[in-house]
Amino acid sequence: MIQRIDNALRLRFKEETGWTPIPPWAKFFISLGAALSTLCSPERRVVAALSVPTSSFASAFIALGRILSEPILEPARSDVDDHFETLSALPPQTPLIYFNGEALFEGPFLGILRHSNVDCLRMAIQGGTCIIPKHRSLLVEVQPEVPVGKAVCHVRRLRNPKPFVGHFFNLVDHYRILCSTAKSVVIVGEKNRLRNEVIQTRFSVPNGNVCAEGVLQDLIRIAKFSSGGLGCRADVYARSRTSMNRNGHSSMDTALLVLDGASSYLRWAHEYPRAHIVAILSRTESEYGTAVDSLNAAYLGRLDDCSLPGLNSSPPGIELMVHVEPRR
Repeated sequence: MIQRIDNALRLRFKEETGWTPIPPWAKFFISLGAALSTLCSPERRVVAALSVPTSSFASAFIALGRILSEPILEPARSDVDDHFETLSALPPQTPLIYFNGEALFEGPFLGILRHSNVDCLRMAIQGGTCIIPKHRSLLVEVQPEVPVGKAVCHVRRLRNPKPFVGHFFNLVDHYRILCSTAKSVVIVGEKNRLRNEVIQTRFSVPNGNVCAEGVLQDLIRIAKFSSGGLGCRADVYARSRTSMNRNGHSSMDTALLVLDGASSYLRWAHEYPRAHIVAILSRTESEYGTAVDSLNAAYLGRLDDCSLPGLNSSPPGIELMVHVEPRR
């Protein structure tokens, strides 16, 4: 986990003159996301408030630090059960892809069977038949449809990681991520701006004399910007949205809710009184003063102040206030 954060702090972005190290404020946001992931209590939640000149890239880098600092866990049993049931209902001969831990295999679905008292999937592969036990079913997916005459698309999740991703996750961790449906971060903000920041802006990790290029989406994996639901570790909602999918966030107690903007904080903070929160307040916003007053009132009713281990120094122009509140 420490190595992943170190690699993130070494990220570079592209300018006309070439690759340039990310600025101190970006490193601060990454370290903030990482520091927040170390705090977990069933009785308390963390509320962090940031006052910034502009909120550009703040939520993206905070989410990156949070996600890279988390342990990569085995997928939940419910995820396995749901995916196995979905695959079991497929018609015979549906084309599948299976990752056995070392290589990808493609072939048609042949049905299910009981083998050694374990439910299994059967698929045909070159040279024979493959029997896949239920607990490995998340490593199976349906092949994307490809129109006749078109090149094979690469939107599927079961594929070797890009070199950029390989600097952060080894192969085993990569596929554990792809098999998980748990989301670590929920962002409420401007979707179009966030899309530009995590999909269109190129970054690189130096590796000797060469650079492995990629985008933040390769690591953050925001569901709304992904072609598939599995393996997504973050979600994003527009700050003007009138409701959020609570069923999709039953684990909000352990997720980090990033409220990007004063209006996001004023609209959503009270809706999730158990979630850890980061409120990003840009001083150019019309509702900035109202949000600051609300946060100051919450601070007066705090349980305690909160220190964040490993946090980089706050750059000039960025102010941070952190406290803990009771989970209601």
